[in-house]
Amino acid sequence: RRKDLKPLDIENPLTRAILEAVGRFRYLLSHQIMALTAVPSRKTWVETRLRRMWDERLLFRIQVRVAHLPAIYTLDAQGAAALKHLWGLAPGNLDWRKSQKYVAYFGLAHFLLANEALIAATLACQREGYPCSFLDEKALRRMRLGRLRPDRYLCIQRKGKVASLFLEADRRTEGKTAFQTKVRRYHHLLRSGEFARKLAVHHTRPPSYFKVLVVTPARKRGGRRRAEELTTWIR
Repeated sequence: RRKDLKPLDIENPLTRAILEAVGRFRYLLSHQIMALTAVPSRKTWVETRLRRMWDERLLFRIQVRVAHLPAIYTLDAQGAAALKHLWGLAPGNLDWRKSQKYVAYFGLAHFLLANEALIAATLACQREGYPCSFLDEKALRRMRLGRLRPDRYLCIQRKGKVASLFLEADRRTEGKTAFQTKVRRYHHLLRSGEFARKLAVHHTRPPSYFKVLVVTPARKRGGRRRAEELTTWIR
């Protein structure tokens, strides 16, 4: 860090917004951070702030040169400590581990696809004024939903109704049998009542309906064909 620069103030609106966005979504690209911060600022300001936060170990920058991806940001040690302070959390209460800075490309690509869909839904709810909350795959795993491993869970309140939405990211790595098995597990989760019981603490009222959203990369060759293929598998 340049010696003539003062340490960043974590209470600064832009710095705090970036920390909170990365803390909530865990891995983010720069354009996703700009979409989520909602702080009036230019693109160059955000990029400069990201570089400063990386320099001061508030953020860790993951470079995936083989896949030609832009830098991916996650919390670093100082950022995790700062977020605990901002959120008033006791030591150990923030879901952050040093190991999350070192992950394989395949896991990151899957995670980023799920995040892209989740961010789009979150921002749409904010624009329309609909309260929404979500659980990531770690929180869902702790709920012990049998052999089901959803990528995300999104709860949206709209016009007196509560929508319960599970999100599955599909990168064309799953075959017909595995996908159909997953669909059957979702049916069992709903019909057994286990779904309502385990997720009750995340709702202010009982869910009005239950859906599973499957997202696949639109830009990837064959993305539309993959969506059509998945549709035929659940008929």
